[in-house]
Amino acid sequence: MHGVVLALALGLAWGIRCYPVTATGAWGQRWRRALAQLVTPPLFILMAAMAVIWMGPTGQMGDPISFWLARGVWLAAGAGLGYLGWQGGRTVRRLKQHPEVTVPGFGPVREIPSEVPFAAQMGFWHSQTVVATGLQQCLDAEHLTAVLWHERAHAQYRDTFWFFWLGWLRWCSRWLPQTPELWQELLLLRELRADRLAAQKVSPLVLAEALLQTAGWQASPVTVGASDRLTERIEALLADSPPPEASPIPWTIAFSLLPLLCIPFHF
Repeated sequence: MHGVVLALALGLAWGIRCYPVTATGAWGQRWRRALAQLVTPPLFILMAAMAVIWMGPTGQMGDPISFWLARGVWLAAGAGLGYLGWQGGRTVRRLKQHPEVTVPGFGPVREIPSEVPFAAQMGFWHSQTVVATGLQQCLDAEHLTAVLWHERAHAQYRDTFWFFWLGWLRWCSRWLPQTPELWQELLLLRELRADRLAAQKVSPLVLAEALLQTAGWQASPVTVGASDRLTERIEALLADSPPPEASPIPWTIAFSLLPLLCIPFHF
């Protein structure tokens, strides 16, 4: 019985991931679709493993092999979470070693000595804006401010917090089909959302120009997929559409809790 629960969870998770990843529709539709397809399969497997652990290896339907396999699933997931948390904590500690400077027209940021032109949000719930000296040298004040407002939008949406947990589920399901494709789709939608919010503070045209300039300074050649994503971001900015509305969590994620219904019927 316990082995059947795990096998069904694995089969359903694999089937959900085999559904084609499509980049069509409005922002909210794409977000809900990609989020459900990334999150539901690993959560379904984790909940099935939790149900097997709760029911234990004894009883008429007990199975010691399935019990220890379920424990292994959670140990691996816990180890992955611990490793990602340790990496994030180390990054935050290193970040505090760099000076804080004030950018006119924006505010305080952490300055990192690097020739690679980039800006980012780093942290967990309360993230900090980080800017490399290389970016400050490459962009004028207007375009630099536009990039920093884009990063501030990530902070407003708490993207570092939510994508930490999504990154954990991505790590847990990296062996399932289409994990990279779904992850890239969510990253693109995250950037589109931040672009639109930043466009309320700065000119969308200036932000689009800054994106083109920073893309041209990348050390590695731009891949076809990255070029397509950049094109979509620029087209969305030039279309001057309003920021996407808050999208509720897809109800399909609740489907991952179904394995817990097995617990009351265990004997």
